[in-house]
Amino acid sequence: AFMQGEGVYSTDNVILSRTEGRITGLLLSYPAEARSVPPLLKTFVTEKRLAAIRPVLEQAEPKSWYINTLWVEGGLENNIHADALLLEARSRSQQTGCTSLSVFCWKDNTAAHAFYARHKFTEGRTFSPELLPLEGHSQGGVLLVAPVA
Repeated sequence: AFMQGEGVYSTDNVILSRTEGRITGLLLSYPAEARSVPPLLKTFVTEKRLAAIRPVLEQAEPKSWYINTLWVEGGLENNIHADALLLEARSRSQQTGCTSLSVFCWKDNTAAHAFYARHKFTEGRTFSPELLPLEGHSQGGVLLVAPVA
């Protein structure tokens, strides 16, 4: 799904964390204004399902650097790889003139909420479970936002 030099899913927007040659973390981030429904998703997701998730895929905090994916081996809690990747997202946001960082998070993802709270993220726009009728996430979601500085 990653493309070299094309759109937000470009490999230019991916940073990997490695330990002893093994990938231990991944950050995919980019300017929030560039968020949209990925063309690849349109090829296998029904229009009805796409309509349900479109608000999450297109919602953007103005002048924000959006964290699409932050994955680390072993989870986010007390993970130096997660901290380092988030620091890199902060650096990239500053280089592009963004004033904040943002990330969508399911309300039931307590580990992610704790991680982002530790890094000064607060709740922005919330997405009700009715708006996002996705199995396994009955509490809906929230856009978390933190100042860059």
